[in-house]
Amino acid sequence: MDSFDDVIVGGGPAGLSAIQSIREVDRKASLLWISDEPYLPYSKVLLPYLLSGKIKEAKLMLIDQQGLENLGVTLWTKSPVLSLDVGKKSLEVKKGKEVAFNKLLIASGASPVFPKIPGIKTKGVFGLRTLNDVRQMTQGVGKKDKVVIWGGGLVGTQAANALYLRGIRSSLLVSSPHILSQILDSETAKVVQKKIGKQGPTLYLKEDITEIQSKDGRISSVVLKSGKKLKTNLLIVGKGVKPNIDFLMGSKIGLDRGVLVDQRMTTNIPDIYAAGDVAVDIDLLSGKRSHVAIWPKAIDEGRVAGRNMAGEEMIYPGTLSMNITTIFGMTIAVVGNTRSTNSKQETLIFRGKKVYRKIFLRDNQIMGLVFIGNYFDAGVLSNFIRSRIPFDRIGKKYKGEPIRFNQIYEEIMSELGLEV
Repeated sequence: MDSFDDVIVGGGPAGLSAIQSIREVDRKASLLWISDEPYLPYSKVLLPYLLSGKIKEAKLMLIDQQGLENLGVTLWTKSPVLSLDVGKKSLEVKKGKEVAFNKLLIASGASPVFPKIPGIKTKGVFGLRTLNDVRQMTQGVGKKDKVVIWGGGLVGTQAANALYLRGIRSSLLVSSPHILSQILDSETAKVVQKKIGKQGPTLYLKEDITEIQSKDGRISSVVLKSGKKLKTNLLIVGKGVKPNIDFLMGSKIGLDRGVLVDQRMTTNIPDIYAAGDVAVDIDLLSGKRSHVAIWPKAIDEGRVAGRNMAGEEMIYPGTLSMNITTIFGMTIAVVGNTRSTNSKQETLIFRGKKVYRKIFLRDNQIMGLVFIGNYFDAGVLSNFIRSRIPFDRIGKKYKGEPIRFNQIYEEIMSELGLEV
């Protein structure tokens, strides 16, 4: 049986961040990085850009072979983990191969959810989660083809935008009354939909697929809840993701929609940690457990897990939901809670010809923000959210225009006796 000091499961940003964090403290520990894919670790958030044709595959890579050697890490590709034995502190990796560890990081990520409907396994149905997905999609679709996208969240809208940039029009099916319903309220979504309607996909709101039909073994059409039928030879499914935890079943690891962790990213089993899309942590604003699959969280949690695995003490304060995306010429930045219906919540809205900015307040604190257009001060306002600084400290100075907050922020932090 192979044996390593630290084993990292999952070839994504959380795993790389943890390895880099470990190496900042410990240059001698033996490290094994396990990925179920055949490639060097790559960035999945850039897959829509690859689909659009705006970048090449080389731009996806998180690290090259030289980088792995510099970090002193062994990488196993094409190595799906089958099970975990917490008593023996070992993993079963493909075809009975085992590896022992002293400390383990579970950073196995998440996979697309495919609703259970007739025909869902038909050829031509894809998620947008792997390099293989994009390779097969680009080989099988041309400008004259008809494409259906199921799901109006980030994956669906980014896929529609990518196809638009390739010169391919699509149909976007949204089960909610408006797009991006997980991060935008209905009023803000209308601003985005108006822009999309002028140049993007055909929108079908409050609509779902009930059946996928095929011809000669490949998708030919989809049947909608309304009874309408859309012809297509490619279906992209963006109906959310589920943490990759199958290999943990029966392992005694605490699970609830993912792997439960504390602020050190430790699970209920000593020396076993989790980070990234697979981890269920604490929401910074509500203080409740949450599962959020975003890039910044994966990086931050990986860093915290790595430091603790290396013997240092580091605490993760909680996840502040944050997404920045550019679709159909619009850059949309969404931070914090932007969908609350709490009666105590207030909103401030600022509109311009090319800018829409909405700030959500409760009890004189910023709870969330949506910026469409210029968003360069979103990061500074995010620090106000994290620091729980009362909004009235900037309210008189803030008129909604995209301005630089550096001086204001430094003044306020200095008044409060806090470090900037």
